[in-house]
Amino acid sequence: MRMFASIAETPLPDNALLQRYVRSGDYTDCFSTRVDTVVSLPQYINAFYTTGIFKTERVILKWLVSRPSTDEDVRQLADASCDTFAAWSVQD
Repeated sequence: MRMFASIAETPLPDNALLQRYVRSGDYTDCFSTRVDTVVSLPQYINAFYTTGIFKTERVILKWLVSRPSTDEDVRQLADASCDTFAAWSVQD
């Protein structure tokens, strides 16, 4: 299924860390895109979680589940100085 011109929903790779959740019957999803440069995980986290659409989701999460988050929280997640963000927690 094509979401946007450059983002597509794809099958979860066999070696994905999320496979353990698939095996236990939990919901997972996977999307992919191509970029023309190397992007570090901290760069990706900052870029993704500070987009306008995700900031909107953060506001919704603040009101629906009382889990507010800020751009500073994103920075802390990106530099691994915290292991929770909005309604999520980092999994190994």
